[in-house]
Amino acid sequence: MNPLTQTAIATQVKHSLSLKETGVTIGAQHAFFPETLLKARFDSSGKVGALIQQGFWQRFFVTMAGEMDFGATDDKIPKVGVSMTLRP
Repeated sequence: MNPLTQTAIATQVKHSLSLKETGVTIGAQHAFFPETLLKARFDSSGKVGALIQQGFWQRFFVTMAGEMDFGATDDKIPKVGVSMTLRP
């Protein structure tokens, strides 16, 4: 939507014929600074996820991501991850 701040909003609707279920996912992203990107998504089944990506020297990126499933009945342990990327 806004190329200067890389702001965007997206929606996905999917239907499973075998399970007869329909799911909706809404996501958004925004760059607070030219090298800092924040993304978030919300799912109709109760999943929430977010990530923040920080760039250094235009080639090295560190990303921290997390996901929580509020719809799960037995396993409510959040998932957290960190990645480092070097682009050529």
